[in-house]
Amino acid sequence: MTLQQLKTYLQTNGPTTLSKLSQYFTEDPRQIMCMAEHYIAKGKIFCEQKTPKCGIKCNACIASNLVQLKWN
Repeated sequence: MTLQQLKTYLQTNGPTTLSKLSQYFTEDPRQIMCMAEHYIAKGKIFCEQKTPKCGIKCNACIASNLVQLKWN
């Protein structure tokens, strides 16, 4: 995956979770987040940390499902 592919995906598909990006690009979520940080620092990608819908902080949720990236 390249930075351009990440940009194009977010511009085309809108806000998405780190988990979905990981599945689409078959890359580790940490690797995608490292690449996304390039655009986050430039203000091009907005990163939102969601909270579990249940409101409990038991850490049973997959962390990459709780991170949403959006192209600004």
